[in-house]
Amino acid sequence: MKFNIPQKPLKTEHHDSESFTLQVVNNKLVVTIQDVLRKSFLEQLKIKVLKEVQDKSVDSVIFDVSSLVVIDAHEFTLLVKIMRMAQLMGCYGVITGVNAGTAAFLASIDIDLTNIELTRTLAQALEV
Repeated sequence: MKFNIPQKPLKTEHHDSESFTLQVVNNKLVVTIQDVLRKSFLEQLKIKVLKEVQDKSVDSVIFDVSSLVVIDAHEFTLLVKIMRMAQLMGCYGVITGVNAGTAAFLASIDIDLTNIELTRTLAQALEV
C-alpha cells in the first residue's frame, strides 16, 4: 500500500529550542517530535494536537519519537496522556520509533499502554 506523504509539513511549530511538526497523511495526524520533551513543550504540543484533531477530523494520531535519543518516564507518561485525550475525541493512538534503550526502560517501569499501539516505523504506523 502506498501513502501520499507531503514533501513539506503542513505546520511546523517551535517552542523555545524545542520543535515538532504536524502533518495530515491519509486522514492520520502525524506528530513528529524533533527535540527533547519538557513539560512546557508538551503543554504546547497538547494544545496544537487537540486543535488539529478537532479541526481536521482525523481518525488517528501518530506520535513519531524516532528522533529522540531518550524519553524519561514522566515525559512518556505526559505524551501518553495527550494520546488518551485524542482517543477521547475518537482517534486511534499510535506511538512509533521508540528506540531499544527507551523500550527497555519503559518495560521496567509501570506505564499503562492499554489501547496505545506501538510500531517500529512510521510506515507501519500509517498502516494501522
